[in-house]
Amino acid sequence: MDHKAFSRRIDRLRLAMAREQLDAFLIHDRNNTAYFSGFKGTSSIIVISESAALFFTDFRYIQQAGEEMRGFDVRLMTQGGATELAAALKQLKPHCIGFEGAINYTQYLQFKCAAARAKMVESGTMPATLRSVKEPWEIEIMAANQRLNERIFQWATRSLKPGMTERRLQKGIRIRMLDAGCEESFDTIAASGANSAHPHAHVTARRIRKADLLMIDMGVKRDGYNSDLTRTVAVECASPRARAIFDIVLEAQERALAAVRPGAVCRDVDAVARSFIASAGYGEYFGHGLGHGVGLDIHEYPRLNPRSTVVLEEGMTITIEPGIYIPGFGGVRIEDLVVVIGDGYRNLTKTGKRLRFVGR
Repeated sequence: MDHKAFSRRIDRLRLAMAREQLDAFLIHDRNNTAYFSGFKGTSSIIVISESAALFFTDFRYIQQAGEEMRGFDVRLMTQGGATELAAALKQLKPHCIGFEGAINYTQYLQFKCAAARAKMVESGTMPATLRSVKEPWEIEIMAANQRLNERIFQWATRSLKPGMTERRLQKGIRIRMLDAGCEESFDTIAASGANSAHPHAHVTARRIRKADLLMIDMGVKRDGYNSDLTRTVAVECASPRARAIFDIVLEAQERALAAVRPGAVCRDVDAVARSFIASAGYGEYFGHGLGHGVGLDIHEYPRLNPRSTVVLEEGMTITIEPGIYIPGFGGVRIEDLVVVIGDGYRNLTKTGKRLRFVGR
């Protein structure tokens, strides 16, 4: 990515700041600083105003930043940057400063002190909204990551045998990711039998058994971007009840995917899957949102849930992942990663979704 692309991102941020009547914006989140500058280090604060773009980092990265940053005034910071930040804001004289909501209280006090008499406004959705619409090159990185993710999933299901523990399966997936030069987007989930009734199950030493439902939720992160995939498979065979639940979740997912398009409201897309599952008698067993944005973070703006009034836009990368989770029995979730395009969506996930039998 060239430096002009980062300049365009800063320009879009300045336009958003003008609409919200913000004179300056403080960027502290590591992924947001990377998004607006390309910097990959662990210590950075960016200050954007109408006329200035300041980049603060500590001694470990000051030489790197000086060599890599274009369009930024690179400055050394010490002790978290409180003194240097205060001096910069005093010079800029902003009346109203926006900042990300995802900061801890200590950081807030640091920013508040540095801002002196300026008004501090939480505007976390501003960078989140800008990041939600991906550029073509970002989408292609995510598509490539999803293809790798799926190859590792296919390996995992081929190697699985009854008697293997959930933990061993998870470990094998992790090793494959490391060997491929990437990292986990999140802790891989390998939940079998009744454990699959937990949407975000903790992997255990339970042995995977014949007739289990096995839910695998995994993602790889490479070149800064995440991928996400969930498939539920059956070990050797499946009960009629398990098959019926699987078919309901699959139909709900297909219906929701058909509703994805620019202009669709997130809660309306969520309602398509949720109402179908409820009509089948399992409404109380689908308690999480239908999906979420994916990008530099594994969970990004927008969220698809019953409350979200966000309107889908072309270029947003989102998951569609309905599920049914029955305590003591098991659960089914099916998740695809898609990008919103002009006439609907492009599915970045190619793995089949019909009930698959493994371990035979």
